[in-house]
Amino acid sequence: MGWWPFRKKGRENSVLVRSPEIREEVVVEDAAAPSSNTPPPPDEQKDNTITSFPEYEISEWLEIIGYGRYQKYVTVFVGIVSFADIAELAVTAVIIKALGCEWGLSSLEKGILAGMIMLGEAAGSLVCGKLSDMYGRWKIMIIMVYVIVVSSIIAICSVSFYMYLVSRTITGFAIGGAYIIATCYIHEFSQMDKRALGLTTSYCIGETGAIYTCVCAVFIMVYLPNQIAWRVELVAVLLPALLLFVLVHFADESPRYLAITSQGQAARRVLERMARINGVELPEGVVKMSVEKRGEYVDVFKAPYTRMSIIFSIVNFAVMYVLNGLFYFIPDVMTYGYCSLSTLFQATYTSPTGCVLYTQAQYIFFLVLHTLSIPAIILGGVSTETIGRVWSLISSNWVSFFITLSLILCLYSVVTLIDLVMVLMMMYLDVTVIWVFAPEVYPTYMRTTTTGVLNAFNRLGAAWGCFITEYVDDYDYMITLYSYMGVLAVSALSTLFTRHETRGEYLIDLRDDVTIAGSRGPAARTRNERIRSIISLASIRSRSRSQYGALDRNEATTGDYDAA
Repeated sequence: MGWWPFRKKGRENSVLVRSPEIREEVVVEDAAAPSSNTPPPPDEQKDNTITSFPEYEISEWLEIIGYGRYQKYVTVFVGIVSFADIAELAVTAVIIKALGCEWGLSSLEKGILAGMIMLGEAAGSLVCGKLSDMYGRWKIMIIMVYVIVVSSIIAICSVSFYMYLVSRTITGFAIGGAYIIATCYIHEFSQMDKRALGLTTSYCIGETGAIYTCVCAVFIMVYLPNQIAWRVELVAVLLPALLLFVLVHFADESPRYLAITSQGQAARRVLERMARINGVELPEGVVKMSVEKRGEYVDVFKAPYTRMSIIFSIVNFAVMYVLNGLFYFIPDVMTYGYCSLSTLFQATYTSPTGCVLYTQAQYIFFLVLHTLSIPAIILGGVSTETIGRVWSLISSNWVSFFITLSLILCLYSVVTLIDLVMVLMMMYLDVTVIWVFAPEVYPTYMRTTTTGVLNAFNRLGAAWGCFITEYVDDYDYMITLYSYMGVLAVSALSTLFTRHETRGEYLIDLRDDVTIAGSRGPAARTRNERIRSIISLASIRSRSRSQYGALDRNEATTGDYDAA
């Protein structure tokens, strides 16, 4: 496997660094002996050679294991969770006119329906984030998946507006909880330089959920009778949740969570499974454990996290306010002739009951919009690794603001459609940057609690965006546009105070790893240096072994390696 350096703390020792099949022998000086040169009696010599194992932190274990098939499985799993979440967001915009026709809903009721699902997700993020820090990621995840399946079936069978509203709010609660757990989950299984890759890939998989929803709508919502079309569409959206229902039973608990709750043996078993799937042989060693108090809601806005938590909350609210609102705003703008390209959307479809529904061209337009989001997501992931998290957040928010400003100035020209699409793509880029950045700032003992609070602001923004656009846009579309520009202006200004770059840093697990200034503390910096030394020395020895063959055992035992 390689050769791993370490130092046994607290005693003078001669360290023997060995490969996995050889244990470490540490010769300890007897403090009670009169002289270090005086050999102990023969019957005591055996006791002075003890067997011990090096102690590695989870970040060190993950770097030793490397990036392989296991992390790809986790990425796909988290992608399916995102798939279900984004499909739920998209399906509401797709079927809301059909629901209005089915139950004769007013603009206010349609706005409430769109907003309540987001409020359910906000509540689920808050509650499940806290519970997953208390009881574990996997336990809460599996409960939420069960709730998603049951509540979705109830929604399909709904016979009234209120029955549908309650069931979809519960579905939103469960999806919001599962989504924030999955976001932290992929961070806690990934290496330092692979976190952005894993999250971006899973988010691209998730965005195909919206594409899938729109593809189904092109055929289902147009060619089936309105009374059953929206139910069949919900059945189609339920299928990914059923797949998730099966896969979640094979998922592992986060080793970081296990380590900070003193479940070292369970963490070691998860790490061994990761190494086995990746085709890596682990060195002998134990998982460094600790007992940390679980994070509280008030800790999110306490020092040293106050500044970053406020910024993330503002940006989350603003981005989702605009993103979700645009999916209701764009079809209306195209339909009512505010753009010279709107002739494609003015041939509305009228049901036998006299209700105006989306046409096939509009569903195809939804499909195109969601497809264009994938390049934006990829660009967001690339920017976080090239120019850093902080500059990606600042630049994306200011670009979004100026594009929205140009949209207001050019509303009656062909630029309208181009600007609308560009704003939408920038919102997806912003979301990607936020969810790469935010979980990296906070330690493991409060990571899902904090992410849940931030996602609650995210969903509150989505709820208000849906409500304002669906309700106010029927009276004056300019109010909607000015509200978009206003929230983006506040968001862009807040990003100017962003600090705490996390690119190239390992996730922090403990309270001691953070200083009151909000940057990585001495303990975290020492650990980062130690991990880099382990990786560097392992790489050198791996090249040496491949070039010159296995090192002689006697050569391996010489020298005292200090990785700290």
